[in-house]
Formats: sequence, C-alpha cells, structure tokens
Amino acid sequence: TVVIALFIIFEYITFVNPIINHAVELEEATKSLMRLIPQHVINEVPSIKMYVQTGVLSADSSQEHQKNLEESNDLLGTILPPSICDRLKAGESPIADYCKGVTIMFTHIVGFSRLQALMTPKELVGMLNRLFCAYDELVEAKGLEKIKTVGDSYMMAGNLLKRMRNSPRRVVECALEMLQILDTQNQERPKELHLEQTCSV
Repeated sequence: TVVIALFIIFEYITFVNPIINHAVELEEATKSLMRLIPQHVINEVPSIKMYVQTGVLSADSSQEHQKNLEESNDLLGTILPPSICDRLKAGESPIADYCKGVTIMFTHIVGFSRLQALMTPKELVGMLNRLFCAYDELVEAKGLEKIKTVGDSYMMAGNLLKRMRNSPRRVVECALEMLQILDTQNQERPKELHLEQTCSV
C-alpha cells in the first residue's frame, strides 16, 4: 500500500503537476490577451464573448472553433504588432522594451466626419479601409511598422522593433508618399468626397 501511494505521488509530481502548471500559464496568457481586446470587439466575436463571460471556451465543432480562432487572431493583429501578439501568447507579461532612436508618425484624415452626411456607413468604412490598406502596404514595403489605427487616424514608426538606419528620413518619405496615395484616390472620387490629411513626425 505504501509503495502504491508513493508511486501515485511520484506520478502526480512527475506528470500531472507540470500539466496543471502549464494549463495555469496558458490561462494567464489568455487573460492577458483578453484585457487588450476592446469591448466592441468582444461583443462581435461569440467565442471571445463567451470566454469573457464564463471563462470557458465554447465547445464548437473543430471547423467553427478554427474560424473563431482565426477571427480572434486577425482582430489582435489589428490592435498589436504581430511580434507582440506572439510574445503575449507565449505567456510573456509584462512586455516592456527600451527602444532608442525611434521615429513615430501620426496622420489624421481631415474631413472624414463631414462625409458621414454624404455617404452610407458601409461606403465610408470601405473608403477608409481602402486607404489604410494602401498605407499598410507602403509601410511594410519600406520596412517600417504600423502601430495602430484609431478611427480616421493612422500611426506608424521606424526603428522600433525592426532596427534600421536613417529612420527619420524613411518615416518622412513614407508620410510624403501617403499624401500621394490620398491624392491619387481623391482623383477617383467626386470633389465633394475629397479628403485631406495632416502628418506629424
């Protein structure tokens, strides 16, 4: 009996306890990610909403679960840089890096609110999405980093997670090309739907 008891204790320490600890670590990593998701996003994704409310992941079919997982990852990707998402998923918390010589550019679309009376919400969001997708491609091509979008504002940086030389010059050049992209898209629309933007570096 003593031998059996010792064997059970050994099995628990060797196999079960590490699994429990790993599960706790994953749970904490998941909670860290959830705290970064805006409330309106939580309300739109059923699996995230259920997890926040109950602490239990929904028992969907594998296909539905995979779809929800991809949606969640896509949403996180719009909030944080991919490398930060990966570090959070790996359980790293808090994440605080010292970065020297970073150049940040913030651009704001002027006249966007005025268009609410001239366009449907779908048309308005589609216009902004097309513009910001073009900005995303430009930023990626130049080796810079998108930080985030907030409404009709866009923020990106150079020499942050990707180290580079001449980041101020690259960021300014990118900002000027963003103005060109906006001008090109404006030419495709009636004059009353033209937009302007401010860029601050």
